[in-house]
Amino acid sequence: MKGPEEYIDPMFLDEVTQYVEENEDEFLEKVAYYFDAKSHYFPSVKDVDIEVIKKS
Repeated sequence: MKGPEEYIDPMFLDEVTQYVEENEDEFLEKVAYYFDAKSHYFPSVKDVDIEVIKKS
């Protein structure tokens, strides 16, 4: 079974790691909202399109 780091381009791994460390609470909240909306087939979260949330 692959871990999450297997899906991140190694070129960006340090940048992603630093972002998560500096924005952990906000990042985890975004991830939770995204997957909750996705699993319930909602098109948006707080009037923001789900694909915009996915990209951010």
